[in-house]
Amino acid sequence: MKYLSPRLFVSLLALVLSPAAKAMEFRFLAWDEQVAARPLAVLGGANKDGVAIKNLHPLKRSPAVDAKLNEASLLVRVLDKKDASGNPIDFSVKVAGDVTHPLVLLLPDPKALSGLRGYVLEDDVANFPWGTYRMLNGTGKELAMRLGSLAKPLTADWKPLDLMPGGNKPLPVEIAMRDAAAADAMKTVYSAIWKPDPDVRNLVFVVPGTEPRLGPLAIKVIPENRKILELEAQAEGAAVHGGTTGGASSRSAEHRTEEEP
Repeated sequence: MKYLSPRLFVSLLALVLSPAAKAMEFRFLAWDEQVAARPLAVLGGANKDGVAIKNLHPLKRSPAVDAKLNEASLLVRVLDKKDASGNPIDFSVKVAGDVTHPLVLLLPDPKALSGLRGYVLEDDVANFPWGTYRMLNGTGKELAMRLGSLAKPLTADWKPLDLMPGGNKPLPVEIAMRDAAAADAMKTVYSAIWKPDPDVRNLVFVVPGTEPRLGPLAIKVIPENRKILELEAQAEGAAVHGGTTGGASSRSAEHRTEEEP
């Protein structure tokens, strides 16, 4: 009787036990209008040339694209440029193993050949429920966040901070940062009134401000309303059966108030 060598046995065992790559649904969010204008395709799907990312926008999530991971990363191809040899340019986006509903934030990256980089956020409603403000700090500095009676630090590592105040009563919001001129005491640099909505979840980016008169911070808010999503799903179903509705205009109206959630 012939026996497998230990090395071959281990290799075959690893092949049998390794999980097969399964397709995931990815949605995309452009950082700004310039990124949204880039034609991009996702690799790893049924089409070997990739599937185009449609309706890329800086204020709302794209439609879902199915793709499989390549060594725990999603491959994205830029369609508007090639390398010096005329070959396609791809960039990879790392996806953590515990992410189930990935939202890929597409950011400009002048140092990358593609001009872009991606950052994955968990977008599962079970993890990011309706009525929540999910805060992300893109300033590179430690901040302090207060929303109504909720007060928490907002770290500088892009780690999400979820605030769920409950109800729909308007609440004061303040963001403070260290003031070097005052012995590093925390100083309020942003204040406003936000109105929570149990049917809306807000993805909020805090970034360095570009207008000195408006202060050192800028706030970029991406709201998603489940009632509007339900209307859009009904409209899509009606369209399949020959009906029409105005769901798209409702989505546009939702995003006209992105600066004040």
